[in-house]
Amino acid sequence: YQRRVHGKQWYQRRVHGKQWYQRRVHGKQWYQRRVHGKQWYQRRVHGRQLLFDALNKVGAKSPSGNWNHVQDQIGMFCYTGLTKAQVLYVREKYAVYLLGSGRISMAGVNTGNVEYLAASFADALSNA
Repeated sequence: YQRRVHGKQWYQRRVHGKQWYQRRVHGKQWYQRRVHGKQWYQRRVHGRQLLFDALNKVGAKSPSGNWNHVQDQIGMFCYTGLTKAQVLYVREKYAVYLLGSGRISMAGVNTGNVEYLAASFADALSNA
């Protein structure tokens, strides 16, 4: 009786060891994914701050009056407030690609291109 009821627990130690090892390994992988996700989130927040600062530095006039909406949003995309005509102007003149609705992917915003991006937005807002 004891062997039939408790046999799986007592006689299959290799399975339990394997499951224990997998939990340990997957636990580390989960932690690494969590740390990576946190870093990605912080990078997006930093990119939004860079874009906000660069737009204010260039003196670009926001369609809504200020650029606070750039910082207040969350997620991978950011609404810029550019119209369809301004988006097309930026695409053709500066080769900066946004969605037709004026949303830009924050994955592409970094310290190397944020000044160029802000200058292109300022030009589009004043000339398009």
